[in-house]
Amino acid sequence: MDSTTSASTRSAASTPAATATPTAAAPPPPAATSDGRPAPADLVVAVGTIVGPLLLLASSVAWLADAREAQAILLMWAIIGLGLAIVGFSQRLRTALPWAAAVVLGIGIIGTAAGAGYAVEAAIVDHFGIERMNDQDTLATMLVLQLPGLLFPLSFVAAAVASWRARLLAPFHAGLIAVGALLFPASRIPEIAGLAVGADAVLSLGLVTLGVALLTGRARPGVRD
Repeated sequence: MDSTTSASTRSAASTPAATATPTAAAPPPPAATSDGRPAPADLVVAVGTIVGPLLLLASSVAWLADAREAQAILLMWAIIGLGLAIVGFSQRLRTALPWAAAVVLGIGIIGTAAGAGYAVEAAIVDHFGIERMNDQDTLATMLVLQLPGLLFPLSFVAAAVASWRARLLAPFHAGLIAVGALLFPASRIPEIAGLAVGADAVLSLGLVTLGVALLTGRARPGVRD
């Protein structure tokens, strides 16, 4: 073996083996722009989280007052706002609890579609004076409105519990959202308008607090580090 070959062999032996560098996990999406204001998508979610439950409360007041047309209109826009709130919950949970984020988004979108269906039905019934689909004992009623409709409040219960577990919401605020969501079907199924007003007021307290916190750049309202 000549001296050149020996030198090359010693050099190769003294060189440490290359090791693979692990790929860093993707960071969560920013909660605000560089100047401290909410990002545009977060702004839309925050507005929906505030306006949605307040319109839902207004729709229940219209129901109590037997203003059916106003109830249907307010309910439709309330469902849109609450759908944005569900998207916001899913976005906030996807780093800490990714499976919970997926469940909240999945059942929330299904429930939101059913809620819009109820709003459209209310408008049609008020305008044409026909029998409600929800009063008919059919497979379509069960699969189009009733079963998907139950997923709507369930998605908010799941979002509240998951956000509390992930320390994104204080127990008090999470409890308000969960209790208001549980009272939602308790008032709608037996059609008790007064209870619906109370349920929506409780839900509004929890969600509006969260929406205002998002608007002001507070990522975890009420949570102490």
